[in-house]
Amino acid sequence: MTISTTSRRDADVPEAMATTRAKPLCDGMARQSRHQPAEHDSRTQPKRTILVIDDDPRFRKMQRGVMTALGYAVVTAADGESALPLLDERDDIGLVICDMVMPGMSGLDVIRAIRTFDQDLPIIIVTGKPAVDSAVECMKIGANDYINKPFDVDRIKQAVTAMMTPDPLTNTEERSLRRDQHGRVLGGYRVGELLGEGYFGVVFKVYGREGDTDKTFALKILRLSIMRDEFGGEYFERFIREGRAVAAIDHPNVVPMVDFGLTDDDAIPFIVMAYIDGCTLAQIIQTGNPTFSQKLNMLTQIARGVGAIHRQQIFHRDLKPENILVTRDYHIYVADLGVARIPGSKLTRPDQLLGTPYYMAPESLQFEACDCRSDFFSLGVVGYELLTGKKPFSAANVTVLCHDISHRASPKPSAVNPDIPSSVEAILLRLLEKSPDDRYQSADDIITALESCQR
Repeated sequence: MTISTTSRRDADVPEAMATTRAKPLCDGMARQSRHQPAEHDSRTQPKRTILVIDDDPRFRKMQRGVMTALGYAVVTAADGESALPLLDERDDIGLVICDMVMPGMSGLDVIRAIRTFDQDLPIIIVTGKPAVDSAVECMKIGANDYINKPFDVDRIKQAVTAMMTPDPLTNTEERSLRRDQHGRVLGGYRVGELLGEGYFGVVFKVYGREGDTDKTFALKILRLSIMRDEFGGEYFERFIREGRAVAAIDHPNVVPMVDFGLTDDDAIPFIVMAYIDGCTLAQIIQTGNPTFSQKLNMLTQIARGVGAIHRQQIFHRDLKPENILVTRDYHIYVADLGVARIPGSKLTRPDQLLGTPYYMAPESLQFEACDCRSDFFSLGVVGYELLTGKKPFSAANVTVLCHDISHRASPKPSAVNPDIPSSVEAILLRLLEKSPDDRYQSADDIITALESCQR
């Protein structure tokens, strides 16, 4: 599998993850996108039909009534298998509302299938079994919103209205940005396939500058819609600061920065990074293939990469398995500094929650001052998950999760994996201390401790 530093929807979608596109589950979908322009530009035609996918006929009937009252046409399907052909046949569907748990294809399966042939179609996931895992996963793979059953009718009306009345100029340009870049030269790099996208940026596979076309890179550009956002200037500055900061890092465990700047023609900011052949640490954790010794070595490499970032006075702030790349020989690259804290930066507003809750330190969740020790807490969560296969904190919703991270004692890793040595357990528990003062105070101390466990 070939991956790169990519960007998906920010629930933290991992900037670090881009995989080979899945084959469409419905024949013909990849061959003809509903958004593909014809002789006339159908994008100027507002799409007023909503597709509701749910195995509960009562829910389908209720949704039909609510959406019809809002002035939209509604088509329904009892499962994903019957819904996908409707998307292939019709060109008037502007929104999908899909249940999470259904016989056959799940809501996640439906999202993945749709995203193989349509990156633009808004999707709202609804479920009667809310869980943080499901919410994060839905947003990561392309859902636009996530609503729990039973839900407030006004809440779903608000969500539907927002999805069905986008800024037409922004939508058209974003669609063009993703579709029309192939073969274009950006910043001197020839653009290939789309690798991934998220709230902040779009990432393409690109080929080297003139005279060096055999080399492959990952090029990230900032979304046009973000640049027009209320805080567009802030995001633009953060994007450029990210390029400058990462360019100063030269370490074998950090994804190398190759180039950054503005495109010559339309001044779109871009960052070019090395194209890594491997997979994410999240995928390694799922397979469980490496030995304990190899996992401990990988954790040590992550600590070295984090230490290299900290030596530039940069704090990662979104360290998680999806943002860590692993080659076939288990070499580690720390990636995605898109929300990193950079020296002299005043870009982050005090009420802005940056990162992924599972891996965030208590002080981050409480909007308190963060420093390198906040990354050490995240490293502890990553290490715990890598060595046990489970996260130290899990809850039914984000509110309970944040409370547990901030106040509940960290469970012992040996309770999950009895083979974990006491010396390694002590390192993980110290990384997971609630108070930053009780954690390790430098990456070098963590590296020394981990190396001593491998002798």
